[in-house]
Amino acid sequence: MPAARPTRRLRSVAALAVAGITLSGCGLLDLAPDAGAAGRAAAPPAQAAPPSSMTMPRPSAEPSGTARAGWKTYADPSGTLSFDLPEDWTVQQQPEPTQPSNGGVHLDISDGGGRVVAQLHTRLILEEIQCTPGNVTDYVVLASEPLDVAAVDGAGNIEPRFVFRMLRGYKFFASMGITNKVGGVDNKACAIQNAVAGPDSVGLYSFSDTPVHGVPSADEPAEELKSYNSVQEALEYLETDRFAKLREMITSLRIAEHAAGSGQRERS
Repeated sequence: MPAARPTRRLRSVAALAVAGITLSGCGLLDLAPDAGAAGRAAAPPAQAAPPSSMTMPRPSAEPSGTARAGWKTYADPSGTLSFDLPEDWTVQQQPEPTQPSNGGVHLDISDGGGRVVAQLHTRLILEEIQCTPGNVTDYVVLASEPLDVAAVDGAGNIEPRFVFRMLRGYKFFASMGITNKVGGVDNKACAIQNAVAGPDSVGLYSFSDTPVHGVPSADEPAEELKSYNSVQEALEYLETDRFAKLREMITSLRIAEHAAGSGQRERS
């Protein structure tokens, strides 16, 4: 992994019109209510949004494993992975893993107030997402940037990215994390998976606010999911200090070279 972490361009790919949503580089996304969604609460209307791209400066590059002022570095006991986080945030092992795995690491990251804001899992065992015409909904990529983390090639795998994406239900339900999987087809999806297929030491791993989710019904708890009444409201979240901290923490993930081993995608 390179030591320097240069300024990256975070692209918000949601650009709206009143009658529909045009995704920059992703065609037309129609946010008209789904006539086939019987029994669901009314979906939120489309609203105008800011320009389709923005530049978010990252902190000056630091040597790998050295956190900047006001931040600290967490490294797991095995030395397999590490990441930076704000000084008043904490990392704890999950007493009972919230995701199935083959002997993986399961961590909760909490903010200064004790609220769990992110999870890190390795060696995950996740079911393959199977969408049908009856359970797909509108899929929106709010922000996306390439990320240099350990990953392996495979069918359906893409270059790893940090993403902030959402699905449309009775509200817009969003999550952020890293992935090397295609999230949707023709701006439609039934679930979002924030996970990367990595080398054997970490397997399928996730650093996100939730590893996988669909669209909850109106009588189901949203749990870790962020929910918004409009795309505009979701885009405004990109400007918050909370989003900036979570993004910086998640994109600081490092997997040790000895752990990455064979099968890792070679990078220039």
